[in-house]
Amino acid sequence: MSTHAAPSAVLRRALGGLAIGLCLLAASLPAGDAVAADAPSMEAQRSSLLALLKAYEPRYDAKTLHRIGPDVNSLLVEVAQSKSHYAVVRLRALAALRYYPTKQTKGVLMEMAYAPKLDVTTRRTALRALAQAFGAPMVGVLQGFLSNADRFMREAAIYGLGDIDDPRVDQILVDHEASEPEIVVRDAVERVLERRRKSRAASEGR
Repeated sequence: MSTHAAPSAVLRRALGGLAIGLCLLAASLPAGDAVAADAPSMEAQRSSLLALLKAYEPRYDAKTLHRIGPDVNSLLVEVAQSKSHYAVVRLRALAALRYYPTKQTKGVLMEMAYAPKLDVTTRRTALRALAQAFGAPMVGVLQGFLSNADRFMREAAIYGLGDIDDPRVDQILVDHEASEPEIVVRDAVERVLERRRKSRAASEGR
């Protein structure tokens, strides 16, 4: 009996030591490794994002997009620039970049807004997203588009300026209205100024 008991005791001690070693190893691993293991794959994120962008009536905000995964910013850029997707899906991806005020986003939106070979709808969407993503630092950029030869780009610049909370904006709009030849752009100025007046009045009334 005793000759068999000794190896069993040794085995139990060895297994106990192994278990303790594994616990210590697990405890020493960086927390990020566990997070990374739980993060969805790039393909899973792409699939979720496309399902959202292709919905009949897509409803999403920053929180919804962030829940998809950590690579959504890059995936939105990918979709916006890809010719393999329908135009409406590309435009939705482009507009959704307003929720990602990153260096990558800024570079892509600036490039598209200034690209004369792109269709005006894409350029307008990029310009508006620039204003919504980056705010006051974009006032000068949008003001520059008020002299654009395309009236629809000027109109987009007006609405983009209207999205920016900056004290310079009202005077820029008033000055531009005085020299703007197109009624559609002057109408945009009036709409934006009225919206800003109402917003200020609501804030002051709180």
